[in-house]
This record gives sequence, C-alpha cells and structure tokens, in this order.
Amino acid sequence: MKKRLASILLACAVGAGTALALAGCVEQRDYDFSIWVPFKSNAVGQYDEHIVFQKLEELTGLKVKFVHDDLTNVNNVFARGTYCDVMILNDSYPNFTGTYPGGIEKGIADGKIVDISDRMEEHAPNYSALVASDPAVKQGTVLDDGRLTAFYEVANKESDSWYGYMMREDWLKEIGYTVDGSKTGEVKIPQTYADWEEVLQGFKDAGLSSTPFFLYSQGVDPFNAISAGYGVTFDFQLDSTGKVNYGPYMEEFEDYLSMMNSWYEKGFISKEYAASKEYVPITDAVGGTNTDGSYKEAKYGAFTQMYIYMTQYEETAKALGNEEYSLVAVPNPKQNAEDEIHIRQKASRTGNYAVITDKCPDDMIDKVIEWFDYLYSAEGSLLMSYGIEGDTYTLDENGNAHYTEKVTESETLSPSDAVKKYSVQGFPCFYDIDREKQVTNEKEQSAMKTWTEGCDADWVLPVTSLTAEEGSEYADTMDEIEDVVLDYIFDYITGAEHAAFAEFRAELEELGIKEMISMKQSSLDRYNARLSK
Repeated sequence: MKKRLASILLACAVGAGTALALAGCVEQRDYDFSIWVPFKSNAVGQYDEHIVFQKLEELTGLKVKFVHDDLTNVNNVFARGTYCDVMILNDSYPNFTGTYPGGIEKGIADGKIVDISDRMEEHAPNYSALVASDPAVKQGTVLDDGRLTAFYEVANKESDSWYGYMMREDWLKEIGYTVDGSKTGEVKIPQTYADWEEVLQGFKDAGLSSTPFFLYSQGVDPFNAISAGYGVTFDFQLDSTGKVNYGPYMEEFEDYLSMMNSWYEKGFISKEYAASKEYVPITDAVGGTNTDGSYKEAKYGAFTQMYIYMTQYEETAKALGNEEYSLVAVPNPKQNAEDEIHIRQKASRTGNYAVITDKCPDDMIDKVIEWFDYLYSAEGSLLMSYGIEGDTYTLDENGNAHYTEKVTESETLSPSDAVKKYSVQGFPCFYDIDREKQVTNEKEQSAMKTWTEGCDADWVLPVTSLTAEEGSEYADTMDEIEDVVLDYIFDYITGAEHAAFAEFRAELEELGIKEMISMKQSSLDRYNARLSK
C-alpha cells in the first residue's frame, strides 16, 4: 500500500500530470542550458512556447530547453543520470520526494549539485540583496551554514491560507442547516466535529449523497485540515510543548483515527477511499452528465480544494444544468467550540527552487546564475508576475501593475489558468502575491480569510535542511516508516484487523521514529539559528 502524499499535493498545485521525459536532457545540444520543470498545465503548454520565457530569450539572448516532468519522478531522474543543467525542486514533500535524495547538501557532497554560493554576490546581486534584506526570506533560502546555493521562488509577502474545506451551500440549505432553520435562509457554518457529523448525516438522510465526505487515500488531507482539531498531522510537526514530534506517533492520532473509523462505519466515507490518489475529481465535486443529457449530481458535499476553484466549480455546475449549485468555505473543525487550533495550510514566502547541476557546462554556470538573477530585478519580477506590458498588464500612475482584460476577462480560460498562461507560477523568481486578487472575487477571498482566521499555523513545521549524513539515513528510515503508517491508518479506519495503537507506536520506535524526531529537532534548531549566520 505505498501511497505518496506528494502525488496528491502535485495534482492540486499544478493540474494535469505529464508524460515522463527522462531522456530529455541528454540529447545533442541546440540550446544554451536546460531546465527540468516538475509541472505542466494544460492551459500553459510547454514553457518554450510561453510568452514570458520567449521574452526572456529575447532579452537575454540565451536559449533554454525546458523539460517538463512529474515532481515525483525526481529520484528516477537523478538515479538514471538524466537530469538537466538546472533542476526545479521542492523540499516540502515527505521523504525527499520532490528534491535530491537526501537534500541539497547531500547533492553537493555527491557532486551532482554545484555549490554556487561563492558566485552569488558577484553574479546574482538582485537575489543576494533580497535575501540579505528580508529575514523571513533568508531563513527559507540559505543552508544551515549560511550558504546561498539555490534560487527560490519568493513571494513579496505572506498570503492568507489558500486551501481548506468547502461544503455544498445548496445542500446545507436543503437540509435546513441555516440560521433560521429554513431552506432559504443564511447557512450556519459548522464549527465542531459534532456539527460536521450532523451535516454529513443530514446529507445522507436527504438522499443527497451516500458518502458525502471526501477522504484522501492517506486518511488525512494534504494540509491536515481535518485532523487539525486533534492537534496532529500526517507528518513531522510541533506539539503543545513546542518540540518536534511525528503526528502518527502522537497519542492524539488514535483519537483522530477513531473518529474517522466512526465516520467510515456511518457511511460518510466511501469504501473505495484508498483509491483516491488525487484531489477530489471534479466530476465528484461538481457533477456530470447522464447518458440522456441530464445533470448527474456530484458525489461529495464536503471536500478540500484551493480557493481559486470555488467560482470555477459553481460555473461548471451551472453549465451542466444545476443552477442551485453553490459552495461555502468552512473552517477546520474543532473538538469543542472554544478550542484553539494551531494547524492549517500555511503559505510560505519561499517555494520551488532551482539548483545548477554538474550537467551544466562550466562556461555556462555564471550565465545561468545571471539569467536567474534577472528574475529578481524590478523588471524581471514584473515580467514573471504579470507578463508583457501593454499586452497582459499595464502600469498605473503609481507604478502598480494591473492585468488587462486579456487575462481577467478571458473567454476560453478560467482566471487561474489565464494567470498561468500569461504570467508564471511556481517558478523561481520574486513575484507579487497580490496579483492573485485581481482574478479572484469576494467569495474566494473570503474563503481564504475563513481558513486563516479560524486557526493559526504555529505547529506547522517549516521546511528545514538535513546534513548530507542525516539525509541518507532519514530517506531510508522514513520510507519504511511511512509504509507502515499508511497500512495502519487504512486498517484502523476501515475496521480491518490491526494492532493496538500502543503496539503500533512500539513498531515505529523499532523502526527508528525517535531518532528521526531527534534529527528533525536538530534541523529545526539549525534553521532557527540561520539568521545569525
């Protein structure tokens, strides 16, 4: 039962998967350098056809070969030696799924990642100045010893939470879950797990859905919204003592599993939930079309998704014939109404990052660094954030950028896809996070506030670095631990025969979970000390 959280996260963040491109970086060169890109949007297509990167080629005179692949294929690419001159990676996925096996430091020690730290001040002045001037950016971009070895995607400020639970607002009205108890009044917003059970049972009793709650194959959603009320996650986290712990190893995790088992027994959760390897399929969240052309009702009444999909889902349902379809954002549920929650999706200031590998010709390394550094200049940031001036954006008298109607009023693309097509997301650069507000409506922005203001993210562990030695041990140990955890979660939720939770914890200890917790604590301590470097 090997299941990987990264595959779920990737589906939300970048849309459709792509065919493997393992051999793309080893052919004869007709380009200056190659970049391995771990995503591809159907709306965007190949990056060498993207207007922003075409403009970059015009400005820099450098031709870039882009190789699109799947983030979960990173390990294969490095193992087979088919990686590119530049690799776009991400450390936030479990067990080095999205980065060099063992982490950046191990990649440098293995000679596969180039240590460019001694070149950055001279050849990347824009990026170096940004890192030096902003403590939050510095903490998220340098290694524990202070070296700057990668170009990170950097937001100009922290955003609200962009991910959380949605419920069918029209279904809530249908069951009378409203302030005045009518089917037309303002809906109440469920706050506790007991409230959720009332709602989910109501959806079933009304015949709206036989299994109204969408549960991911891991038994908890990617950002731990459903388990947050129990103070646990699927991964390493901080606990009430402020120390690092591992969610499935914590005693509170059994309480969460017990509740999920009860929801499974009550029929809230599909018996095939373990087959769900992606975010909720759009047909299950929105509905579809029957063979006679009539509307086919959606399967779920409660599911997680990014805020940008709220309007898109509503409009899709209406196009299919369901004029009543509507969604409402709901906060992470609590055990008691007065409880405080310290876990939610947290939008880090730093995201995907680029490293230069030993595949890059020596005489190109400085040019590659300078190419990336332009993306952190004022002009480069505008290009990446908004596209082409006069075409996809204009500047007002105060120098603020505004998308043109080509982006905001596209007849063929959703607002989120239009942003991807005419500007760039997920690529290392310095970008304006407020651009998103230009293509979102009040309801979507309200959803972000609902997910943010309902709790904080104090127990969410930041992305930390392991040493080369730690990285090797961690990857092997956690791969085995995660397999055991996934099997146990599945058996517990479905009511299959399983060991007592105390025995499960003992097995994790035998596999080395305490050592891994200690290792992550050490990495957090080093992370917290980065600002003094």
